[in-house]
Amino acid sequence: MFKDFVVKFPQLSKLYLDLSSCSQLEEDFIKNLSRSISCLTCLIELSLNFAQTQLGNQEILILMPSLKHLGFLRYLKLDFSGSQGLDTLAIEGLCKALGSLEHLQGLAINLSQCTQLNNLDVKNLVCNIKKLRTLSKFFLSLVNVGPLHIETLQILMGHGGGLNQLTHLNLRLPLQYQNLGVSKGFARSFVPLLNLFSLELSLSVCQTGFKYLKEDILEGLVALPKLSRLYLDFYSHSYFMDQLLGSLGKVLNQLGLEELGLNLQGSLNIRTS
Repeated sequence: MFKDFVVKFPQLSKLYLDLSSCSQLEEDFIKNLSRSISCLTCLIELSLNFAQTQLGNQEILILMPSLKHLGFLRYLKLDFSGSQGLDTLAIEGLCKALGSLEHLQGLAINLSQCTQLNNLDVKNLVCNIKKLRTLSKFFLSLVNVGPLHIETLQILMGHGGGLNQLTHLNLRLPLQYQNLGVSKGFARSFVPLLNLFSLELSLSVCQTGFKYLKEDILEGLVALPKLSRLYLDFYSHSYFMDQLLGSLGKVLNQLGLEELGLNLQGSLNIRTS
């Protein structure tokens, strides 16, 4: 039925499909959807929201091949958050599909709460995303995925080339810092992103490691000469928030920011003196 509807609009340039919380997505529907997307060869922008639908590997492997038919696609948004059955097979299918999108300029992937994914899966995904040479805007959410190794984070931030052309970066990451060496590694990860205009960071960090976080992030920010827009979200870490704000004030004097956002929700321990 969906294909019968879609084929009437082969000239579509943008498609936004929200199936979030639809818990009864049968395999036949996914097959039908995949065939339908394959027909939309004029698509420039595609958004597929499967949040909280509990998609499995099989559904991803059926759906992803449809993307290879979208030669004009410039912007892609995929939300698989809450699909706890996804593992290495799903990431391999996603990577293969991304490899066919040679002209992609914007990519957003939400894998939060996909708890079966591990560091190697994320590393594989990021390494394939780095091959997208025209990518300028990138969003990745990995809340409750991991723990991620510092090497993966450095690759994600551009080490080794491949993401140096990014102008907009939005990351939601779970970081479990265990020592200063790891945290300093994250600070150095910012260095290759010399064209970055907009940076949004949402970090879940264990409280024992938060005292290192301000040095990491703030040291990295100074290395971004074109940064004009900054948004930081360190929700729920109120114990060290006053320290962070003090350090942040010093760094902001060195940045030519035009827009600044700070999420201090839940920060009840900020001192006024």
